[in-house]
Amino acid sequence: MVGGGDDSHAPDAGAAKGFRARATVKAQQGAGMDQSTKPIASLGHPAYAEPLEAATLLEPTQVARLELIEFLIDSVVATVTMIPSSTNREATIDWGDGATDVVDLRKPPATSPLAPPGAYRVQHAYTLGAALGKVLVSVAVASVDGSTSFEAETLRIDPRFTVSVDPVVVRATDHDSIFEDRQEFAIWVRVYQWRDEEREVIYEHEWKWTPGRAPGVGELPPVGRRVVIGVLPQSDFTLEMTLHDEAIAIYTNYADRDSTFGKVWDGVTEWLKDPGFPEFDGSVNFSTFLHPKDLSPTFTVFRNYDTRDGYFSFEFSGTLRLIVPLDAPPVSALA
Repeated sequence: MVGGGDDSHAPDAGAAKGFRARATVKAQQGAGMDQSTKPIASLGHPAYAEPLEAATLLEPTQVARLELIEFLIDSVVATVTMIPSSTNREATIDWGDGATDVVDLRKPPATSPLAPPGAYRVQHAYTLGAALGKVLVSVAVASVDGSTSFEAETLRIDPRFTVSVDPVVVRATDHDSIFEDRQEFAIWVRVYQWRDEEREVIYEHEWKWTPGRAPGVGELPPVGRRVVIGVLPQSDFTLEMTLHDEAIAIYTNYADRDSTFGKVWDGVTEWLKDPGFPEFDGSVNFSTFLHPKDLSPTFTVFRNYDTRDGYFSFEFSGTLRLIVPLDAPPVSALA
C-alpha cells in the first residue's frame, strides 16, 4: 500500500510483483507551492490499493509483408509493382476511385520487361473526369497464416495529352486587277510555347503562295469573288502537353504582294466603292492559342480577317489525344 510519510524515493517493496507508475508533477509557482516528484498511483485495482501481479507483455504479431512494393503514376495510369514473400497469398489493390483488383500471389506473375523477375505489375487507368488531383492507392496483403499487412501511397494524377496540328489551310478571295496576271501572297508563321520561363520555338517558316492565275493584263475581273485555298507544307506539328503547361502560341502574318500598278488599281477601286473607307494595306496579323483544356478530341480553329474586298483566313485543325500508357498485354495474375 501507499503509506504515510515521504517514501517517494524509497525502493518499491512490490517491485518483484508488479510495477508502480511515476510522474513528475510541476506545481504552480506561488506562495506555499513548490516543485516535487511524487508517485501518482499504482496500476491495478481502481482503488489503487495494491500493485499488479507480474505483468505479461504481449508480443507483436509477426506480419508477413511484401518483399518489395512500388507505386508509380504516369498521366492517368497508376502502376503497383509487388514482389511477395513465400507466405503471401493474395493482394487486394484499392485504386482510390472505387475500383479494386485482386491478385493471386500463388500464381506465377506475367513476365514484363518493365518489372524485375518474380514481380507482379498491376495497372489501372483513371477516367479523365476523375483524374484531376490526388488519389490514395492502398494494398492489403493476406498471408497463409491469416495475417494481413497494408501498404498505401498518395499519387498525384497529372493527365498528359498529345496535341497534333495538321498542315495549316489558308484561304483568300482574289485580289483581281487588270494590271496583274498572277497573285502572290507572303505568309509567315511562328509557333512556340513557354517552358520553364523560356520561349521554346516549335517552328518558324515563311511561304510564298501563288494560288493561280489572276485576270490577265487588260482583262476585266470575273463577276463575283473566287475563293482560293492553299495548304502550307511543313506547318504541321505534334506536341505533348499537360493541363499545367502554357498554351501553344501561333503568330501569323498574311500579306498580298501586289505589283505597284496592282496596288494603285486596288486603291482606286476601293475608293470608288466608298471614298470614306480607308484602303486595305494588304497585311494581316493573327494570334492563336491552343491548350488541352479548350480543345475537343477533334478541333478546328479559324482566324478570319474580313474586308470589303474579301477576306483572309487561317484554319488550324487537329486532334487531342489523352495519353494512357498501359502495358500490353495486361497482367494475367488478376483473380
